[in-house]
Amino acid sequence: MIKYEDSSICFEEKDLEKFRRQSGDNNPLHIDKNFAEATVYGEQVIFGMLGVEALLGLCHVSGSRLDIKFNSPLFLNRRYYYVCKNKGDAAILRLLEHHSVLLEIKVSDRELKRAAVMPRTECPAVPMLERARSLTDCEIEEAKAIAGVYTVSSLQQTGGKDKTSALCQVQRLLSYLVGMVAPGERALFMKASTYLLDDPPDADTWEYKMTQLDYHDVLGMVDYQVEVSALGELIAICKIQSYVRADFHMFRQPLQQISQEHTGRTVLILGGTKGLGAQIAMYYAQRGASIVLTYQRSKEQARQFCDYLSTVSDQIECVQSDAGSLVECKKLRRYMEERYGGIDRLYICAAQPPRKIEMYPDNYPLFEKYLTQGVQMFYYPFFVLKESVQVNGKITILSTIATVERLFFHNIPEYICVKSVVESISECAFYKEREGRQYFVARPPKMFTEMNNTPAGRVGSERPEDMAARLIRAVEETEQGKIFRFLEL
Repeated sequence: MIKYEDSSICFEEKDLEKFRRQSGDNNPLHIDKNFAEATVYGEQVIFGMLGVEALLGLCHVSGSRLDIKFNSPLFLNRRYYYVCKNKGDAAILRLLEHHSVLLEIKVSDRELKRAAVMPRTECPAVPMLERARSLTDCEIEEAKAIAGVYTVSSLQQTGGKDKTSALCQVQRLLSYLVGMVAPGERALFMKASTYLLDDPPDADTWEYKMTQLDYHDVLGMVDYQVEVSALGELIAICKIQSYVRADFHMFRQPLQQISQEHTGRTVLILGGTKGLGAQIAMYYAQRGASIVLTYQRSKEQARQFCDYLSTVSDQIECVQSDAGSLVECKKLRRYMEERYGGIDRLYICAAQPPRKIEMYPDNYPLFEKYLTQGVQMFYYPFFVLKESVQVNGKITILSTIATVERLFFHNIPEYICVKSVVESISECAFYKEREGRQYFVARPPKMFTEMNNTPAGRVGSERPEDMAARLIRAVEETEQGKIFRFLEL
């Protein structure tokens, strides 16, 4: 961790590796770059408890209780500012980016009461895990009680212990439990409270008992009470809340052939293995079209989705391609012309997920990079591939309702900026066209997909499958001769 003289810090890759070893938390969201890039966050997320440990060390405060709020994820190579204030008999520690509080800790000696829970049945002890569990929603809901052992080298420290270092050890355990045991791979910390009853004795292992207090499957939130023991003595009581990222990888419903109305048509969907793009692909696959889907990173997920579509059609193909690369787009165009002779329906759904980028001068390079990459993912495929679209073909650009209801999306201004530029370029370019093609900019309302797989993303969202049906119907039913149209869905 880099510490600056202006009370700011920056986390580095080596900090993740050190915390991984100390805690035993191997959650891929933090340590696997490729896995993290395929999530809503688009990059590796700092362990929440690493931020807590850093704040406790920087502010030199002591107490037996920690109350933690994780307001927003932390990322590598960002500059964060820390402040420490006293409020009554407690110390308030905050980690900020510009004026936004990302992490807040209250340090005090106030006792944490145990929750009133139902008697638990005995369950087999979970051994120390090397790989994060990938639990289904049903498994999470059914896991009312979990017991296990915790063994890492950092438990074997001797001498010089104080409340702060003991609390840090407990926070590492909590990081391990949430990231590895339950909910596991799909988890992200929201809140945590810890009360240290006694300094932990020197022990090679700790025992823990997790009791589920609440599970809200609509919001994806799960609460546990954790009791931590060492050498038979209860040393800490904790309450944790985490968000369970929705799993969009499973296609459980069998597909059925509905009609042959699109037989003979070739449909190319950029970003067609996830979210709305995947639902568009399912629609055309059930109606006889030849479909080519592109993906950038998630090769295994793309393969599984293509296998799923292949249950109703033998005209499905997945192609790995970077929509933000001019070279890749030209390569894709040659492939489509040589193999299919052209394109009848082009859907540009590839896009960057929203990023939490604070708007202030020092952050401009990060914003510029995001804006440039986002525009390129539209600009290159549109201007390269549109020439391969047949006369009377249709081209659809996926935009967002953010350009219509900006107040609703006030927390993702960088995403709004990208889509605003995309729409401006689209409208200017479309009206120059006279080749008989039709052009659409689709503005769907809020949908719950991997692009916004967060607690806020779930609330008030529509299902992508419903949106896909409305979108395709609007595209297919628009009369010939109308060159350009915004689709307010």
